[in-house]
Amino acid sequence: MSKSEYSPLGKRIQEIQSGCGDTEFAKNLGISRNQLHNIKYGKTGTSHATLARLAELGKLNQVETEALFMLAALAHPQVKSNVERLRQDLQDLPIAEQLSRVMARIQYHSRELQELIALMQELEHQENEANRLKRDI
Repeated sequence: MSKSEYSPLGKRIQEIQSGCGDTEFAKNLGISRNQLHNIKYGKTGTSHATLARLAELGKLNQVETEALFMLAALAHPQVKSNVERLRQDLQDLPIAEQLSRVMARIQYHSRELQELIALMQELEHQENEANRLKRDI
C-alpha cells in the first residue's frame, strides 16, 4: 500500500511522525509497528491513550489535539454507520433543514469531545501527581 492510501488519521500521524521511522515512532507511542501500520491505513482504531501520546509527541495545541481526536472518531465504523443513517434520514428534507440538523450534531459532539479531552487531561494530571509523589517518597 502506498502512503496515498493512508486514512485521514494516518496522514495526520505521518505529518507528526515527520521522518522518524515506523518502528521507533511506534515504540515512542507505546504500540507495535504493526498496530501503527493498521491505524495509518484505517484498519483498526486507536486508544485515547495512544492519541494523547501522539498529541504530546507532536506538541499539538488544544485545537490540534481536538482535531486529532475527531479524525480518530470519524474513522470508527459505528460513526460511519451513524453518518450514513443520518444521510438517509435527511435526504427528503430541504437543504437548509439538512444543514441545520448536521450543524446541531456537530455542535453536540464537539462539546462531548471537549469534555472528554478535559477529563483525559485531568486524569493525566492526577497520574503525574501520583508519580511525582511516589518519586518524592
